[in-house]
Order: sequence, then C-alpha cells, then structure tokens
Amino acid sequence: MANYSVYITLGSIILVAISLLFLLISMDSIQPLHYGITYNKITKYVSSDVYENGRFFIGPLTSFITYPGYLVNIEFSTSSRADVSSYNYLI
Repeated sequence: MANYSVYITLGSIILVAISLLFLLISMDSIQPLHYGITYNKITKYVSSDVYENGRFFIGPLTSFITYPGYLVNIEFSTSSRADVSSYNYLI
C-alpha cells in the first residue's frame, strides 16, 4: 500500500509555492512623490485610473508607467534683479 500522505504534502507545498510566486509577480510599486497608470503588456491598454505612491496588486501581465508628482520651475533671465532660486511644487 502506497503512502499517499507524502504525495499530498509535496503537492500542497508545490501549490503554495506557485501561488506565492503568482502573487509576487502580480504586485508592483510606485515611489514616493510619483504617480502611475497601469499598462497591460498583452493588450497594450493604458488605464485612466491614477495611482499614488505605494504597493499595489495589479496583475501578472500589467505594469506601471510612472510620472513625477512635482513640478520644478526654473527662470532664465538676463535681468540683474531676476530671482535665481528654483521652486518645487507638489502637484
């Protein structure tokens, strides 16, 4: 009589490992001070949903296109009274 508990245990371990790998592949993150939109690699579809920084479950064939969430203004002038500092604004 075969010992089926070994096969059941081995199958369970493989199933858990595959599930964990699928979950890790399906997650992506956006860095602080950035925004992102999702891009599907198969259908080439870009969503209109905007994500702020953080870690998200977006699916295995989807990735983020990220954009900076701040604006830097630089003024170029030949005037001697020009403000030489640059300004960072959060959008």
